[in-house]
Amino acid sequence: MTAAEHLIDAAADAWAAQMYRDGDLRFLCQEHQLADYDDFEYWNKVRNSDEHIEANRARGATYHHIWVDEIGRRWGKTAKALILAKQEMIRRANARGMIFTPKQKNIGGIIIPLLKHIFRGAPDGYQLEFRGSFEGENHMGVLLPATNSWCKLVGVDVHPDATRGQWLDFCIGTEAAFVKGLAELVDGTISPQFSQRPWAWLLLESSTAKQADHEFNSVYREDAQLRPFAPGKVPYRTHTIDDNTMLTPRDIEIELDRSGGRKSPRVRREYFCEEVRDPEGTVVPEFDAPTKLRPHTAHVVPARSPVPRYACGYVGMDPGFRDPLGALWGYVDFSRNKLVIQADFAELNCSLERAGQVLRERERDLWWTTHREPGRRDQPMVSIADVTKTAGGLVWETPQPALTYWDGEQFVPNPYRRISDVAPQFLGDLHTQHGLSWQATAKDDAEAQLHALRLGFSQNRIEIWDCCEHLIKQLRSGTWNDLRTDWDRTPTLGHLDCVSALIYMWRNIDWRKNPHPPARIETTAYDVALPVGVDQDTATGRKRDSFESRFRSNSGAERKWR
Repeated sequence: MTAAEHLIDAAADAWAAQMYRDGDLRFLCQEHQLADYDDFEYWNKVRNSDEHIEANRARGATYHHIWVDEIGRRWGKTAKALILAKQEMIRRANARGMIFTPKQKNIGGIIIPLLKHIFRGAPDGYQLEFRGSFEGENHMGVLLPATNSWCKLVGVDVHPDATRGQWLDFCIGTEAAFVKGLAELVDGTISPQFSQRPWAWLLLESSTAKQADHEFNSVYREDAQLRPFAPGKVPYRTHTIDDNTMLTPRDIEIELDRSGGRKSPRVRREYFCEEVRDPEGTVVPEFDAPTKLRPHTAHVVPARSPVPRYACGYVGMDPGFRDPLGALWGYVDFSRNKLVIQADFAELNCSLERAGQVLRERERDLWWTTHREPGRRDQPMVSIADVTKTAGGLVWETPQPALTYWDGEQFVPNPYRRISDVAPQFLGDLHTQHGLSWQATAKDDAEAQLHALRLGFSQNRIEIWDCCEHLIKQLRSGTWNDLRTDWDRTPTLGHLDCVSALIYMWRNIDWRKNPHPPARIETTAYDVALPVGVDQDTATGRKRDSFESRFRSNSGAERKWR
């Protein structure tokens, strides 16, 4: 190396050292990261103004202190976040920060090596020191000696309690879309540590979530998109591997080939930020999931779609104790050989009284089924609202909005069956206290029944009204755990309790049951088949010895055909 080159290197080192001392680490960003770095800096200056906050509230936004990056792999999203973190540690003496990851192994495998690589040229005093504890903080982290600033490094799967503390000046969540219970962590644990520190900020960065309804998407991404801080700019960014100007097209294609190619669901999700369901990990991959641009699919139809005049109604339920209670209401369209789900319900810690109320109300609203009043043993358990019976006490006509079925003698109220998971005490209490009788499903071949449901979707024999948000979310986003021994439990989806209710319902459907009345109604000895134009009560008020005499008594008029 020549003397001139030595001088150039020395000057560059001196300039870099001064940038560190000034707390301006923009020079460490790659070219394609600079625009986002500058926008973050500007947002961090204006986000606390009263005008900005009130404008965001008017749009329905909440999290004025959160920036969201949904960025594909190999763009450098984590590197950019770490630059912002260290910059904050330099600018704010005695700062306290935290970086959390979904898994503890990410700390040693990704975060620490990346910190060492990015800041390898830092001058004395600005090199990060890795420690197991600091000033009573008994958890690993990094110390910046020049400013006595400390940042914890936490893997939430192993050390969830380490995310707690007295106060924070900044926090970064890496791969936040893969953190279970993200909303509880952010809202319940991290954000309270920002109290009385208006300058504190939280950056959530991740590739696209496997679960479309993860809180990273449904809570924080949607909120960030509502909060403009400059014309055309919001605290949300999305980029793909193609946006990395440091990679050549050849580099990109080789990287994608290593991961399965551009068409692979994993590559499309992790490198190109597409919300693609992974068929290997999804519980019901055959479900044709709706999107914002395509709200209705082969399996999701508009609510209040045309309902047949007669159908057998079904209620499916998965009682909740540790998990939410999930319930579904639907009917079998006999002519189309399809199950149609009209409504759903999911609630954690649902009481017996609450469950009974919801179950009765849904049956009344959907099918015009009225239930016996508490303590009235003289009333039938269920009946049809506003119905008119014959003199013999049978129902031959039903009000137009009511959904009923023919039981061989008359029209009867729905549901045809209520099916539930086995919970003797809970089901018994629903029966005695609310007049709701249940059939407990068999559970001897759960895997086979799941495959039967998947087959039903693949054959387009299941339709779901688009108002069934819980069921649609669970079918769209429900996944297996890493060992594929059980379904993943999440705060958003529970334990796929509505999917369980659907499996129980599907298993117990009587596809041979015809809900329609016969073309010609034959009746008992005291209820006659009505000819056209003859009043029911008039016709049924007289008993006849035989069908022939009843027919002759109608003066030869034609029978009523249905």
